[in-house]
Amino acid sequence: HRPSTKTLQLSCRAAARISQHLISAILDDARSTRSSCAVVILVNPQTNMLSIVILNGHRQLLPGLCRRSFRNVQLALRHYESMPRRTLAGHFRVTHTFRNATPLNLRRLVRGAATSSSAASDNAPSSPPVEKQAKATKVALKSTDVKRLLEFAKPERWNIAGGVSCLMISSAITMSVPFGLGKILDIIYSTSAETGIAKEKLDQFCLLLGGVFLLGGLANFGRVYLFSNASLRITKNIRSKVYSSMLNQEAGWFDQRGTGELVNRLSSDTFQVGNSLSMNLSDGLRSTAMILAGAGMMVYTSPQLALVGMCIVPCVAGVAVVYGRFVRNITKELTDKFADVMKVGEERLGNIKTVKMFCKEMYEKKLFTEQLIDALNIGYRETKARATFYGMTGLSGNIIILSVLYYGGTMVSNSEMTVGALTSFILYAGYTAISIGGLSNFYTELNKGVGSATRLWEIIDRKHTIPVEGGLELRQAPCGEIVFNSVHFNYPSRPDAAVLSGLSLRIEPATSTAVVGRSGSGKSTLASLLLRLYDPNSGSIQLDGHDLRELNPMSLRSYIGAVNQVFKNIG
Repeated sequence: HRPSTKTLQLSCRAAARISQHLISAILDDARSTRSSCAVVILVNPQTNMLSIVILNGHRQLLPGLCRRSFRNVQLALRHYESMPRRTLAGHFRVTHTFRNATPLNLRRLVRGAATSSSAASDNAPSSPPVEKQAKATKVALKSTDVKRLLEFAKPERWNIAGGVSCLMISSAITMSVPFGLGKILDIIYSTSAETGIAKEKLDQFCLLLGGVFLLGGLANFGRVYLFSNASLRITKNIRSKVYSSMLNQEAGWFDQRGTGELVNRLSSDTFQVGNSLSMNLSDGLRSTAMILAGAGMMVYTSPQLALVGMCIVPCVAGVAVVYGRFVRNITKELTDKFADVMKVGEERLGNIKTVKMFCKEMYEKKLFTEQLIDALNIGYRETKARATFYGMTGLSGNIIILSVLYYGGTMVSNSEMTVGALTSFILYAGYTAISIGGLSNFYTELNKGVGSATRLWEIIDRKHTIPVEGGLELRQAPCGEIVFNSVHFNYPSRPDAAVLSGLSLRIEPATSTAVVGRSGSGKSTLASLLLRLYDPNSGSIQLDGHDLRELNPMSLRSYIGAVNQVFKNIG
């Protein structure tokens, strides 16, 4: 498999003005190959040129490229398929080998190339405009992705709006619980000497809260019902759209993709998008509303106590965010490793006859076990990191509660605060902390939704090279004169393996023609080309003097009978 190469040449003066369109073109080209991608920026002071090279395929070829007599070689390498389009993290600076790799983001990559170009030519402009443009590109991509994701939910906007209304009602009632509990405690403690008055006030207040809670239950029912139905319909619409787009693609597109991958797009990716636009959106809005209400009620209940909590929380949250990213990186590494293990197993099981013919059962068992052990070791690291994270966050939360209780207890003992107010404050703090965790989960699920939607957009947006219909209609059955004129063809999945090289063939009407040849010589390819499942790379195929490209594919195929090479069909 020889890697494909695409090179763009720019003058050094233009190096600092690399536009968003150029960067987008590079990334789109990388994504379309669905393979490991390298974006190499090379500055050659002798020719005063900047080269941007996109390589797809074997990484072993990259060090040889970097040993050329270019200076300040900057390399960005990443499997782009699994990355959201709005970001390109995980880049590397490479001199001669991969051992000197250091993280490098896209902005510094472009800025470094522009700076090198400026050093080679005094007329080259400075690099800050490129940095600013790269930053703007990142924001634009992010907002565009989210906006387009929300377009999937547009047909269900009224159900979602109703669900949001129910959500606001239920959230407001939920946040009234600490306030009501605090008032009940204050009634009990302040009127303990007058039992009759206390019971009367308690009955009235509990009756009022009961009615409010009943309303909250109905609002919760409406929220879950409306959002769940919206999720089902959104998922159904997306699946229908993606499936329709798949069926519109030409046969060569399916050759480059596994059936399991396409089924996964229809099942898990569509479900992830539908869920992120319904129940996950509901949870995110609910968490946001409860954070705002909880923080506001904490300040309203006791500004001094709220200040104590706000001094501690940012420090703990900062540590949790940094360590949480570390845990997520290990989790992603584990997920990627398991994907590699499953890929190895799928390849071997799919070619089990080859494995047995070469007596490689023991070798494959050993190889698969080694892959599992590697995944297990990463899993141990992930388990340790996750256990540390949860232990640290749990301890931090308890320390915060202890600090609030200590300071609040001091205020109660000094009659600066009632027992009910302290209880309400602690409950509001707990609700706020839980909601912050829910908001973090919402952001994670939203990222997953955008990632899944990006893979679906690749299918939906792709323009098929062979139309499903459209073109010259065959009004009557063709006579059957078939002419192949200097046809050159190779399958899209094997671009370097020529199947037909300059084939010329003429088949007369009302005749029977048998094509004989060794396996792989192109016999089935002739039938596929005649059905226009593929188009030749060069040359033409004519039916009754009409080029097949001019005919409506559906009209053409309606006059052709085909029998697949299945034993029950030909036996």
